[in-house]
Amino acid sequence: MSMKSSLAAQLGPRVRTEAVAPVNSDSSARVILRPLDAFMQTVPFARALVRRGVKASVARAVAERLLTGRSAHLEIPRYDGAPLIQELRNLGVGAKRPLPASGRKLARTRKGLNLSQEQFANSVGLEVRTLQNWEQKRDEVFDGPTALLIKILELYPEVAQQVAADDPSSGPDVQSAA
Repeated sequence: MSMKSSLAAQLGPRVRTEAVAPVNSDSSARVILRPLDAFMQTVPFARALVRRGVKASVARAVAERLLTGRSAHLEIPRYDGAPLIQELRNLGVGAKRPLPASGRKLARTRKGLNLSQEQFANSVGLEVRTLQNWEQKRDEVFDGPTALLIKILELYPEVAQQVAADDPSSGPDVQSAA
């Protein structure tokens, strides 16, 4: 029996939540989960997530993803910090908060490349005004896709520039008018 079918057999179509006491927390947080050496405790893992407000179907899908050795990003509705991280570690799952992205770090990256806002924006396919807005929100921590793009720009600006230059979604190359 494969791990996936075993998990499905143990969890069934739904994790039984009536016996799962919820965690009391009013804050939510995004976490990155990754399997440690031998992640096998799928049912306790799913229950730990359900206790923190994650839908059972999502907890099951995340457990199945971890079983394949891949990581997962997940929003935890009732995040309780260290207790969650320790409980998941005991179940064979590493959990950490994503690094925050900020306009201050992005501006530092651009300046480190010795590029003006216009040069940097053009080199990575952004509108200049978008870059200016991000940089002006120097202390704001971005979330979601914007944070991901900013982190890529901070950590791998050369790759972002290369990808933008080779963008297959753009039209054909400009032909000379002869």
